[in-house]
Amino acid sequence: MRTHIPLTISCEGEGTFIINNKIYTVKEGDILIYNAGIIHEEYSNPANPLVTFFCGISNLAIDHLKELCIIPYELEPVIRKNEYSSSIRSFLSQIFEESLLKTTGYEIICQGLLTSSIALIHRVIKLQNISMK
Repeated sequence: MRTHIPLTISCEGEGTFIINNKIYTVKEGDILIYNAGIIHEEYSNPANPLVTFFCGISNLAIDHLKELCIIPYELEPVIRKNEYSSSIRSFLSQIFEESLLKTTGYEIICQGLLTSSIALIHRVIKLQNISMK
């Protein structure tokens, strides 16, 4: 069993994702969340190649959710581009940069940026009137 879950944001281009046997077309700014145990496939559009930031998350526990879950299983795993997409993209980009540099305090910075990303995802879900169970 996988010990991490991916959090992915599409930075440009488009692609097709099959998540739990359901097909999604993904474009710039869309956020993809695969909770633990979710089977997925990714296909970039050759005419408009997909570029993403990917963050593998481990040791995640959020109140009222199963371990290694960012959102409840019954919610759609794709959050469409919204007013917070650029912030989440920036946070994931900064995580990538910090992870490459590995300078003093980078782990704490990455954890804070990831926590902020997850908090914004939960805000978007709440604003979309989807109840968190």
